[in-house]
Amino acid sequence: MAQLTLYLDLNLYCRPFNDQTQLRMYSEARAVDTILNLASREQYKIYWSYVLQAENNFNQNLVERQIVIRQSTSSCFCSIIPADDIRRLADQIQTLSSISRYDAEHIACAERAGCDYLLTGDDRLLRQFNRLKVQRVLPLQVVLQNPVDFLGNQFE
Repeated sequence: MAQLTLYLDLNLYCRPFNDQTQLRMYSEARAVDTILNLASREQYKIYWSYVLQAENNFNQNLVERQIVIRQSTSSCFCSIIPADDIRRLADQIQTLSSISRYDAEHIACAERAGCDYLLTGDDRLLRQFNRLKVQRVLPLQVVLQNPVDFLGNQFE
């Protein structure tokens, strides 16, 4: 079985800092921890991008920001740098949907890197992306999924 390539939205790296008394936050934090552990054992290849870095730099909490960087450098094996084709694809995604600029760039990064999955805890992004895929206006191969659902599907 080929190694799956993953791109994690920044909200997932930040899940451990969310209210862990909420079942969803707790479940997603545990799922991400499992995914990062499996990646460290080379079961998954995880991509990091300039967009994730820029978004993380906006975090006012220096400790959280440093922990996210530490997580990414210990688990991510590939880094995506800015490129014109990524920006063009992000422009197309934004033009054809109500997906935000950062999210459009995350999708474009994952798509151009050839990632199998972009994992996110953002339900709105999942809905918007699925609408875009159903319309078939862009030939996107990457699959967006919640990390809990992703792991559930992997271990069925």
